[in-house]
Amino acid sequence: MLQAELSALHESGEEEPQSEAEPPAAGPGERGVFIVEMLEERLKMYQEAEGNAKTAGETSRARR
Repeated sequence: MLQAELSALHESGEEEPQSEAEPPAAGPGERGVFIVEMLEERLKMYQEAEGNAKTAGETSRARR
């Protein structure tokens, strides 16, 4: 039913409104930099947590 209505509109000569150009999304290079920064920050947090666990004598927590 919807397809028939769309076809009827198209045949009647009405044009579909043109959408405005969207700004370009972040490219793969920019996204990759963000991911690397996020992973480096996470690694730093894990290393700090590991050091704190070792200092506190919680060796099982340090292994996790």
